[in-house]
Amino acid sequence: MIEVEKKFILGKEDISRLVSGADFIGEKVMDDTYYDYGDLRMMKDDNYLRRRDGRYELKLTISETGGDGRDLDRYREIENSKEVRDWLGLGDGVMEEELDAVGIIPFAHYFTTRSKYRKEGFGIDVDTADFGFDIAEIELMVGTEDEVDDAKQRIYKFAEQNGLKISYIEGKLLEYMKRNNPGAYKEVKKAWVSL
Repeated sequence: MIEVEKKFILGKEDISRLVSGADFIGEKVMDDTYYDYGDLRMMKDDNYLRRRDGRYELKLTISETGGDGRDLDRYREIENSKEVRDWLGLGDGVMEEELDAVGIIPFAHYFTTRSKYRKEGFGIDVDTADFGFDIAEIELMVGTEDEVDDAKQRIYKFAEQNGLKISYIEGKLLEYMKRNNPGAYKEVKKAWVSL
């Protein structure tokens, strides 16, 4: 599956309007740790390895342009442990030890309270990170790359109908890095210019 999502920074009124009439799916607290090589080569290619609530996941970019030129995020999500290990070239030992052996280390850790909603076929996630950053994502899951452009247009139309402004928004991880490791943040942003 391909996740097509757009991020929004919202005020309280925007959140109320966006979730009005939506089905509340639930709320949970997520414990996220992000991993990469010391030079952040995966993130510089807009790929992410995280451990969320004890499970390892990969988000691999699918995009014609990268970095600030992107107006929409498109990722293939890999949650199957064997596929994650295969992509990283790891064996079947203890994951932390395997990662450490190839030089993949944790570089960011935070907790997020996520409230999930469903409205008119769209997934809406309202996230509050423990480092003082709130963001919402509107997303659609599609089966093929051919469906991405249609999903993008549908997300934009839905956002406009709910009074949201379309603009480039950085996600939680980038905001965390900007606040906690500005040098690494600048390196990643510089690398994205060439994607």
